[in-house]
Amino acid sequence: MIAPHELKNKAFNRAMRGYVMSEVDDYISFLIDKYTEVYRKNLDLENELNKLKLKYSELHNDEDTIRAVIVKAQKLGENIVSQSRVDADKIVEASRETCRKNVEEAEKKIAESMAEVERIKQLSEEFRQRLYDEYISHLEILKGMDLSYDLSSKKSLSEEVEAQTEERITKAKDKLDTIRSDDDETFLV
Repeated sequence: MIAPHELKNKAFNRAMRGYVMSEVDDYISFLIDKYTEVYRKNLDLENELNKLKLKYSELHNDEDTIRAVIVKAQKLGENIVSQSRVDADKIVEASRETCRKNVEEAEKKIAESMAEVERIKQLSEEFRQRLYDEYISHLEILKGMDLSYDLSSKKSLSEEVEAQTEERITKAKDKLDTIRSDDDETFLV
């Protein structure tokens, strides 16, 4: 585009029988004024266009950045979900393993307790049998005793044996009661 000052400075050659110079000058002046307005509007529009191009370029760059950020966020989200699933699977598996170990340990303790109960029953039976055998043995001893002593000594010897026998029976009963109470406590536990 031609600048308005170049139009003002344009000189034309004069010729005979030409147009009226003052009318031509007035019209050229009018045209220069209109052209100057159009020229200024054109400059303003070009400046605005350049600004818009710059803004578009910035927005386009921002758009690319936003797209890249969205893609990264999606990938990060997928990684987080995937890792969370892996972690959840590990936690579930660890819980299952812990439960399995606890069940095995409980079963083992139950088996040990049952074995202990059986052992206590066996010991109790053995103790009863020994007590019975001792009782029978004492009776045999009493039957085989020589009672040819004089009556006064016989009575004191008989009382002494009887007292010892009573004492042993009492001790045996106490032991048996202790074992029974231990058995009862074991069953309650």
